[in-house]
Amino acid sequence: MSREETSSSEWVNTHIVRSWAGAEPKEGEWDATVPLPAMTVDPEQWTATLEIPLDLGIKYDGGKPDYSLLPFNALEEVVRVLTYGAAKYSRDNWKLVEPHKERYVAAALRHLTAYARGEKSDTESGRHHLAHAATCLLYIIEKDMTGAK
Repeated sequence: MSREETSSSEWVNTHIVRSWAGAEPKEGEWDATVPLPAMTVDPEQWTATLEIPLDLGIKYDGGKPDYSLLPFNALEEVVRVLTYGAAKYSRDNWKLVEPHKERYVAAALRHLTAYARGEKSDTESGRHHLAHAATCLLYIIEKDMTGAK
């Protein structure tokens, strides 16, 4: 809800609690905010007394990655490719492949090219070409982010 759509006490309650929790609201974030049950605000002292019933659960998730955004069917197909690779080579064998970036970029491009030409699934594994390409890209990202060669 926007500032204009709330009463002063609702907005103050919500704003103070969010600020107190260390999460400054971003544009449009008020939509997910629920006014709290009992809160007394002393505007002269800029303090708030918050009474939260014991049956009201609170969890501060602001700023944390939202894994519910993942497309789980596609993710499962990537996991199936990972499982296939672990059985074929060995678990975490990908970490030992050198030159890492060049080999996995080439493999990702092979899978992307096969998909672009109309081939949906890899003939050897039976898994989706884009899941293979995504797996290759994840390997590259992991090495880039961890600083490994």
